[in-house]
Amino acid sequence: MAIAPNYASNPLAPDIVQLTAANTNRDGTGTMVKVATGTAAGIVTEQLRVTATGNTTAGMIRFFLSLNSGSTKSFLTEVPVVGMTPAGTAQAFTTVVDALTGLTLQGTTTELYAATNNAETFNVFHHKAGL
Repeated sequence: MAIAPNYASNPLAPDIVQLTAANTNRDGTGTMVKVATGTAAGIVTEQLRVTATGNTTAGMIRFFLSLNSGSTKSFLTEVPVVGMTPAGTAQAFTTVVDALTGLTLQGTTTELYAATNNAETFNVFHHKAGL
């Protein structure tokens, strides 16, 4: 047991990735994009935000965790996407994934992945800090 608690003390640049390929699987297979890789000291997720770059239809964004550099991936959570048509008076779909706030990626083989159910384009912003 540690004498002093570990706090996120090292701000890091966010990871920014883009999802485009449809993947309806929840079993850890299919096309996914690596969002983040842990470090030896560890990183903690401060915020995970998903924003569509265009029109969306009803679907899901899914998140997976790998502990072995992507060889196997386990389903973590999913967030629903609602159908939206962005315009001058309507914003594009965007959401913050609260379920993953505080997720720690400990070790260089620990990776966070994301996939979209429908072939639509989403930007994923992973705001993090080092431990």
